[in-house]
Amino acid sequence: MATDDPWDEYTKPNNQDINNNQDINNNQDINDMLAQAAKQSGLSLSDQGGAHQAEHNRDPKHIHPPNHDDNLKPSLDRAQRNAVKENTSNDSGHSLPIVRQYSPDIHHACDNLWFRQSMIKDYLTCPMMMLFRWIAGLDESDTFFAGLMGTAGHAVVESMHTLKKFDFSHQQLITILFSEFQKALTSSRVPPKSSTRFETTKAQFDSVALGYAEMLQNYQRDERNQNFYCTITEQSFAVTIRDEFERDLIFTGTIDQAGYETNGNFVVRDLKFRDNSFRPKFMEARLDYQLSLYSYALRYGSPSCDQCRPCIDPDGELYYKGPCQSCSRLIGTTKWPKLIAAKTILIWMRDYETWKKDEFSKSTESSTEKELNPATGRMRKRQILNPKWATGYKSGQKRGDGYIITERTQAFLEAHVGDIVKIAGAIKDGRFYRKPGDQCNFWCKYNKPCADTFDLKIEEIDASKFAEAMMTIDPFSD
Repeated sequence: MATDDPWDEYTKPNNQDINNNQDINNNQDINDMLAQAAKQSGLSLSDQGGAHQAEHNRDPKHIHPPNHDDNLKPSLDRAQRNAVKENTSNDSGHSLPIVRQYSPDIHHACDNLWFRQSMIKDYLTCPMMMLFRWIAGLDESDTFFAGLMGTAGHAVVESMHTLKKFDFSHQQLITILFSEFQKALTSSRVPPKSSTRFETTKAQFDSVALGYAEMLQNYQRDERNQNFYCTITEQSFAVTIRDEFERDLIFTGTIDQAGYETNGNFVVRDLKFRDNSFRPKFMEARLDYQLSLYSYALRYGSPSCDQCRPCIDPDGELYYKGPCQSCSRLIGTTKWPKLIAAKTILIWMRDYETWKKDEFSKSTESSTEKELNPATGRMRKRQILNPKWATGYKSGQKRGDGYIITERTQAFLEAHVGDIVKIAGAIKDGRFYRKPGDQCNFWCKYNKPCADTFDLKIEEIDASKFAEAMMTIDPFSD
């Protein structure tokens, strides 16, 4: 029976090879063959008593392929699997089907990862792209201009809630926005992707500044935002979750906003400045991994800062010892109340833009009646009220409500975060492959190495680049 698990290729022999090799079929079962191959390379199975007991004594650092038959479950670590792969062959001298292996450097990096929602989304988009970006730390020639603008917009909104000031003038908003954009530009490792339409980055900023200022102005006019008691803003966190193999996986992120509505409900809110082409439908927002992870972290995680967040030590190992004293003091207060949010709110900032013209013309022409045009003195078709005009949007109206509201119960969070943990486990296990899609043509920055690296092997990981990639805050996704 066909299976989607690539590990089957080296744990199960080829059916045709077995038919051609009666010695294997009659005198030796699969486990004996694996044990003999491991013994020849100086390695041994973790359990000499057979695969059944090995399954019960599995080491969390050992990777076990799921859904295999009981007699095909050897407990092998990576080195042992490689040895089995190299030493297992049929009588004709041809190796049994295998999957290509990554270098020890890649596996070491996978063992020392912590996870962010942007990394999870990158993996779901294309595992190979995630490998190049987060583990190999391949250099990017540029970044997204929209990402820097979104970072600046977040900073302006943070100022509103921190200062409890919601009456900035249009010009003040542009001035603050430009100041925050310069900060984001300076802190970026690479410059924004240049546009052929503009000679300078400042000219590109000026072309969109009025639209961003309009969004921010309408955001501060919304009474729901004015009355929101924001106790958490742009707060980093860390939460540790144990997977089915008893591995402790660390997840981090930055929560845009959390606090209390006028009715006392504790809610978490996330702002998005993205183009409307990315606007999620309700079910997409309901199943959004980012909002689920943030809600889970607010209940079971802890705040973090630059002094106590996870990091890569000089030996290339993951280092995290929990919240520092300063962050620990926030736990149990309104700054980190350890509550499950009653609601999660995705604030779509593009909804605060206004329509520049009516959806339908106010008047239309009669097909039969005519009247005198007072401007020209000539006859024209009579102008009558368009019945569609009353139902369409009007010039000056907001493009949308701005709020996409979903709820996440504890039972839902446990199930949904379980999905996130499984994805993180696949990353930690080193399951990387190419996943062709729209990103290949439009925005993936690793097309060349992806096409050139035919054997899916990166021989050596630059430890400094790996650490830098892990420590860099992603302005576009987090």
